[in-house]
Amino acid sequence: MLLRYLPAIVIGAVVAVLTATASTLILLDHPAALLVVLYAPLLGVVLLPALLLAWLYALVRDRGRTPWVAHLAMLGPAMLAALIVPTGQGLRRQHDGLFGAPPVSEVHVNLTGRTLWLDDSVSTGFTSTPGIGHVMPVPALPVGQTTQITRWPPARRADGRAFPYAGHALKPSRLQIGRALGDGRPSPDVVPLRRPSAALPHDLPAGDLRHVYYHYPDHVDVVLTPMRSPRLVRTPARRAPAGLTLVSVADSSAVPIVRLELNGQNVDLLHADLAQATCPNRREPQAPVMLGTDTPLTVRWQRADAPQHWHEAQLAYPALPLPSGLAKQAYTAQLMLYFSDTLPPAVQRFQEVPTGDVRLSLATSPAPAAYAAVSACADVASGYDLQVVKPL
Repeated sequence: MLLRYLPAIVIGAVVAVLTATASTLILLDHPAALLVVLYAPLLGVVLLPALLLAWLYALVRDRGRTPWVAHLAMLGPAMLAALIVPTGQGLRRQHDGLFGAPPVSEVHVNLTGRTLWLDDSVSTGFTSTPGIGHVMPVPALPVGQTTQITRWPPARRADGRAFPYAGHALKPSRLQIGRALGDGRPSPDVVPLRRPSAALPHDLPAGDLRHVYYHYPDHVDVVLTPMRSPRLVRTPARRAPAGLTLVSVADSSAVPIVRLELNGQNVDLLHADLAQATCPNRREPQAPVMLGTDTPLTVRWQRADAPQHWHEAQLAYPALPLPSGLAKQAYTAQLMLYFSDTLPPAVQRFQEVPTGDVRLSLATSPAPAAYAAVSACADVASGYDLQVVKPL
């Protein structure tokens, strides 16, 4: 009986698979969610109208007597897939209500020169997802190795005294942190927890921020930092929070950068950035910061050979004039920071502009010419596939 409706059933199944995949990636905030942008036109312009037309054709052909089983087979999978995101968000809200607060994301950066063990006691809400940025213990080498964890608030208030957060904010009473250094799970120690007067990001939801802990031999610095998110890469600049800028790093130095600040804001470095001489992969989300329009840039960084020593440079914010028509379409503003052993830091500004087809246009400020002789990445355009991206 259902063979008469096979074209509509097949189209509905394809729509369901694409919708379920996109919904899952969005809920997980996975970098591959950028793929949603690529096949959204296929889903919205081709497949959904085709499914609707096939369903209407079946209704007309059957003169309104289409069996309910056929309706279910044609439309049911796609409708169920469309419920994944609202259901997932509802479950997340129920969880937050049950536990009294949302989970808190942390990144720990090992700058101690020794193997690092974190406090993983149940009372602190410690949990992790193996294979998603989690390493325990955190190796001593390479310096700057990181691990990502999530802390979940206890279900009962009576168990919450040891939990270090009130909502997303670190408790003011949290002045020390437990950890252990060395091989073979040594006895834990308590060291001072410092909160540098870094500029706080504004206009971003608390759920888009995480606490980055920099572990030094004698203390730990904790800085609130905007998270990389695939949602921000293809956000039209006019709809993004004011000043939102995505930062990439190309470092051709012999000793990698392990900590980076831009205008007083902590920059979310991935472990892969630590030895990044080639242009960053444009399919990966870049680090967000909040910058004023055309403000001078103060760059501060620490390197792996002297993690507690700050280097500093002042850079002019590059001009990038865009015609008003393109400026309205352009995606989030981006900066590429260049570092080298022999040259002062440099910066290049760029924006992606959708063209209405599968290609992107790329607007850039001039590349730092001196870096062409010392770096494998001397122009942001070299990080793109120029078969699908057209420089303006």
